[in-house]
Amino acid sequence: MPRSVARWVSLLVGLAALSAAVTAAGMSQAGASRAEVAQESAAKRIVERLSGGRPSALHGVILGWTETKPDGAKGRRKARRYLAALRYPDRFRLEVRDPSAGALVYKRTSKGAWVGPAGGPFLATKAGGAGGYERVFSLLSLLMGWDLLEGQARVAGSKVHSTWKKAPVMRVVDSNGQPESLELGGTRYALRPSQTKKFPADVAATPERTGMKFRRCSINAEFEDSYFDPAATTAKKVRIGGERQNFLSPTLARVEAAWLLEVDAPDRWPDRLAKLDSLGRALHGLGQVPAGLPAYTTTGKMQVYFRPAKRKAKPQAPAGHKPQRRPAKLVAVLYGRGPWDTVRAPLEKRLAAFARQVGLEPGAVRHLPYVLPGETNTPGRETVLLVRAELDVR
Repeated sequence: MPRSVARWVSLLVGLAALSAAVTAAGMSQAGASRAEVAQESAAKRIVERLSGGRPSALHGVILGWTETKPDGAKGRRKARRYLAALRYPDRFRLEVRDPSAGALVYKRTSKGAWVGPAGGPFLATKAGGAGGYERVFSLLSLLMGWDLLEGQARVAGSKVHSTWKKAPVMRVVDSNGQPESLELGGTRYALRPSQTKKFPADVAATPERTGMKFRRCSINAEFEDSYFDPAATTAKKVRIGGERQNFLSPTLARVEAAWLLEVDAPDRWPDRLAKLDSLGRALHGLGQVPAGLPAYTTTGKMQVYFRPAKRKAKPQAPAGHKPQRRPAKLVAVLYGRGPWDTVRAPLEKRLAAFARQVGLEPGAVRHLPYVLPGETNTPGRETVLLVRAELDVR
């Protein structure tokens, strides 16, 4: 290993020392039915708080923090700054900036781990090696609730038990469901509410160890694959706050659970938009809010997605309509541009071919045009539209 990289490795040993060794308390068992209720009210609340009600937004995260000094620590050494990018379930890029030595980058995928200066080259390293970066990846993943996304949590009193990468995880939560501590594989991290944002919690410094004070948390981020590629020596494009509109090849995405009304789709855009406007106003009057673009099926139906504005409220539908439940599910997604009558068939064909290629069973297709009531120009037969096509897969 080059001397510059070795120097970085020694500088970052502090990453592994973020933990304070505390033995896990014994897990108490609750009855099966009580555990299910507790899981709903504790584990789910953690995910909802982190994601703002959209769990899939946690699949791409950017976190920035500085290290904090132990209580009573002296010295004027400036704190190192960290910037991490995580893509669920196993992609990780960590940039460490030390005031006295520049920047170092770790990259991790399911195929291995690499370390090097910011401009490269990157050398292969063992997972969990230099600076304990694998433990940092696991800690950040847990702070963002990735273990709870997998739905394996078990609750006993104030303790939420789960697993991450086959290691036991335990959270202790307060009366508001806010984690006070996090334990991974026998190592305990004390947490405290972030001073800058409500998520994630800061990792408190102990008398012997450094801590983490978060300065940035961006969810719903998207990264190009090259961002984690050890062969790439420059940072690539990052998108925050929305899905990338992929026109070249289908991708897999998760759609969140919602409610829907299904009605016959009129043949003309003015009539379609008038019906959407009528349904939207009626739903709003019943305390419902939109949950995505309206969709058009291949069977001549129009679907309007919504959810209650208040948490735990029951869905309400206008007279003569019955709300249907749309479960969270996996879909193949592809975007296209063109007139409504000609853009859809090519998208359907390419989505079906993609499903066969990756060995998934195709289901129903929906088209979601970016056309809503109230827009200045009503589309005509030749108007070029932006359309998102979804194919259910399993």
